[in-house]
Amino acid sequence: MYEDPADGIRSGMLSHVDDYDGSPSETRISIESSMSLANAVAAVTTEVFWAQGSKGPEQIQRKRLQVFEFCGDRICRVIDYH
Repeated sequence: MYEDPADGIRSGMLSHVDDYDGSPSETRISIESSMSLANAVAAVTTEVFWAQGSKGPEQIQRKRLQVFEFCGDRICRVIDYH
């Protein structure tokens, strides 16, 4: 399950896949800080990628808080705050 509370999205991480422009090697995600809880990890990340803008490809950089909830040893939910 993927959630984006700001956009009201609860699934469909691939909904904007057509907007990405560039190879996966041009995408970077850096973990700035993290905190582990009983069944979750919260991480402040910086993501850099290329997307198709109104004037062509443009580099996007955004900071976000991501919470990963675990069911056993698998991620069962990702909450994405940006």
